[in-house]
Amino acid sequence: MNVLLDNLSSTLVFATVALVLAATQFRMQKDTAEVTIAYMAKKQLLSFAEMIEDEYELIGEGISGTKIQTHTTDANGKTTSFVFNREISSVDTQVEYRLVATDTVQVQGRDVPIYRVDRFEAGVKVGGGPALLTDFRVDLLTSTGGGATTSTAELVRIRMSLAHTVGDMDDSNVNVSYWGMTLRPIALSL
Repeated sequence: MNVLLDNLSSTLVFATVALVLAATQFRMQKDTAEVTIAYMAKKQLLSFAEMIEDEYELIGEGISGTKIQTHTTDANGKTTSFVFNREISSVDTQVEYRLVATDTVQVQGRDVPIYRVDRFEAGVKVGGGPALLTDFRVDLLTSTGGGATTSTAELVRIRMSLAHTVGDMDDSNVNVSYWGMTLRPIALSL
C-alpha cells in the first residue's frame, strides 16, 4: 500500500511541476512575441523618420525660387500634404508627402484611424512610410519657434506616431510609439 501511495504522490508532484513549467514556457513565448512586434514597429518608425530627416534637411537645396510650395492640414492639425522643392540629380524636383487614410481599427470601443504617408517626386509615387501611422504633423516655424508661412519658415518640425498591438487579438491594446524632431534646413535660412 505504501508503494502505491508513494507512486501516486510522486505522480501528482510531477504533474504539478510539469503544468507550472508548461504555463511558464507559454507565457515566455507570448511575451517574446509582443516584444518582437513592438521592436519591429519602432524599427519601421525610426527607419521612416531617418528617411524624412535626411530629405527635409535638403528642403530648397539648389533652388533659387519658392522652396516650400504648400502645407495643408486637416481640422485636427494633421498634415495632409506637404510639398517642397529640392534639387535631385541636378534637376529641380517637386517632392510631396501626402497623408492617406488606410484603415480604422476599433480598440476598446473607440475607432482609431490608421494612415500611411506616400512620397511623390514630380507627381510620381516613389515611396512612403509604414501604413500604421496614427499621426503625422509638419509644422513650419520661425527661427524663434513661432508659427510661420511657407515663405517665412526657417525651421521644420516633424512629429509622428505609429500604432502597434500588444496582447491577444481578442483583448489587444494599442501601444503608440512617438517620434519628433525640429530641423533647420540650410536653404530656408538663406
